[in-house]
Amino acid sequence: MPMKAIHKSTLLQLPGRYPVKPRKRALINKLPLLILAIILYVQAAAQCVIQTNIHDTTVIGSGTQQNPPYQFSFPKFDPGLGTLLSVRLVSVVTLSYSFTIENNDVANKNYGVRINREDLLWGPDGFETEFLHTSPRTNYLLAASDGIAGSGPDFFDQSPIFILNQDTAINEEIYNTADFMGAGDVNFTYSTDVGTTMTGGFSVTLQGDAQDEVHFMVIYTYCDNSITLADDIRSFSAIKQNDIVYIRWLTANEQPGTTYELMKSVNGESYTAVKTFAADDQSNGSGEYAYQYVPVNGESGKITFRIKKTGSDGKSTYSELRVVNLDDLKKSGLRLYPNPARGSDVTIVFPDAGPWQLELYNQKGQLALRRQENNTLLTTISTTQNKLPKGHYIVRATNKKNNALYTQRLIIE
Repeated sequence: MPMKAIHKSTLLQLPGRYPVKPRKRALINKLPLLILAIILYVQAAAQCVIQTNIHDTTVIGSGTQQNPPYQFSFPKFDPGLGTLLSVRLVSVVTLSYSFTIENNDVANKNYGVRINREDLLWGPDGFETEFLHTSPRTNYLLAASDGIAGSGPDFFDQSPIFILNQDTAINEEIYNTADFMGAGDVNFTYSTDVGTTMTGGFSVTLQGDAQDEVHFMVIYTYCDNSITLADDIRSFSAIKQNDIVYIRWLTANEQPGTTYELMKSVNGESYTAVKTFAADDQSNGSGEYAYQYVPVNGESGKITFRIKKTGSDGKSTYSELRVVNLDDLKKSGLRLYPNPARGSDVTIVFPDAGPWQLELYNQKGQLALRRQENNTLLTTISTTQNKLPKGHYIVRATNKKNNALYTQRLIIE
């Protein structure tokens, strides 16, 4: 489908809803909390003008776009514009749904209908997120079947209703921005699905029709070249594995007397020191630093890390930010091991005994495996027997009793 990109350099407000059609955005004062936190610490070090560069596209579909899903491509951020602080991925959805419902039972029936919407987004380096929405239940009291299809008191024709109306679905902020900078494009896969859940029995015929509009945006938030970031920090990563955050950075052109202070923030505003490292005066100007951060008791949610570089002259500059979500594993309830998988088998542990529908999707959003699991807390998937190539996958487990959905990322190496 055709896509369009709109470039802007404005301060951007991100409310709960967005206009579906792109339009110019004026300079405003309200900013999301995390962006405001960036401004506070940056302005303390040097003058910095926060800018945004926006790319977006709008697609219109039938509510379900899974095979194939949408493919979005946007230009990467040009480092010549300044220092990229964060990337926000936003989708705004309008969804209307109409349907007919007919009672096939010999008795009067009261049927409850809910409309379900699911949006899945895949991006660079295994990034994935989802949006799930279920409408309030609407009841339909229908008379006993009269044997005539499409009419009578046993039949109801529901005109289109808005399930979502310019509502924000995906809204994710990314601080590990390496995959979004440089030449070329950054690619995303976006799938949508619409369905219904019913109460009141099974002797019923429901036929639905959906139409939707998805406005997808990539928002680069950056500081122009007036800010002075630490120019000798070449690489900085913070990765959570098994409840430990592995932090690593590389430097070049180190100067004698330089110190690097690893700092953390639990609220995105105030920072405390974790550990200070002194530059190695015998390192020939380059260095490699590593630290294993173990969350203290009670820490949860997102933790932001940065590095404060202080030269021998006492002047300080800062690295870019890295954010780690300590709740990632707690939210899933679905466990995979080993992960990454380097052998032939992957064991999947469910939150309960099910029954479950198990699905694997590759990074393009294509279904790679689907099977049913009944009365079991764990199962095993053979990567060789199922001919699963190396790469990133999304594992989805749906509880067939209550429609609870659990997702987890799987890497096959």
